[in-house]
This record gives sequence, structure tokens and C-alpha cells, in this order.
Amino acid sequence: MGLLSSVHRLIGVGGQLRFEFAEDTGRPIQQALAASYAAASLPEQCQVSVFEAILVALMWTGEVDGRFISQVMGGRGANLLELTAWNDPTSWALQLFGMGGVEVTGFNRRQVQRTFRRLVRDAHPDHGGVSADAAKRIADLTEARRVLLGATQEGMD
Repeated sequence: MGLLSSVHRLIGVGGQLRFEFAEDTGRPIQQALAASYAAASLPEQCQVSVFEAILVALMWTGEVDGRFISQVMGGRGANLLELTAWNDPTSWALQLFGMGGVEVTGFNRRQVQRTFRRLVRDAHPDHGGVSADAAKRIADLTEARRVLLGATQEGMD
């Protein structure tokens, strides 16, 4: 059993992610082996999360749709912002905090805490935030704060 050349893409359409598969590119086991070979060539610090994603994908029994993408990404949504969060959590967190153009070294712990409190207050329904979105927004802000405070502890104050 050899490996066929194939092209698969994860593309963004209208802010949402979807897969684009080349037709007739071999059996699923061939694709799984190719993904494993490709993952093995990544930098070591990336391999664990990529192999975990491959394992989740191998156990998936449903359609290859937004739910699949979300599951493979560790429960994050199947949209471009969530993909950014998965690939580059610090940039995602800075963007969520409205500090997208700031260098990683351009913020400190105090600024992160102050911005977090302001954004959580604004997201809360008691202060004008949309009730339906408040829980997810506050959870995202909390995760972004955790990411940024971790970055500041690595000597980026």
C-alpha cells in the first residue's frame, strides 16, 4: 500500500472554517499515515497537540463539518478566530483584549488585569452586555488573561 499525492485544505469562508478535500486520494488509512508522517516533521513542541488532534480525528464517526473541526481543535469553535487562538494563543489574546498591534513585550501584568476587568464588566449583562453571549465572552476573556499573564511571567514585563 503506497501513499498517493493529495491536497487537503482548511479554508475560511465567511469567517467559518471548512475542509476542502481532493477527490479520490486514497483510503482513509493512507490519509491517516500521511498526516502522521507530516506531523512527525513538525518542531517537537508542536507534535503533542498535532498528534492529539490526529487521534481525535481518527475516532470521529460523524460528518467532516464544523463540529468535526471544533472537536479536533479541542472543543474550540470552527471559525478563523478560534483557529488563531489554537495556533497562536498570545496573538489571539492580544487581539481579544484590543491590543492586536502591541508587541508581546509591550504589555505588563497590571495592564492585562486592568483591561480584563474593563472588558468583563462591559460583557456582563448588568452593564449592557448581551445575555446570550456573556458567558462565552467572559470565558474567552478569562482564557486570554491566563495566556497573557503566563506570557508576562516569562519575563515579558
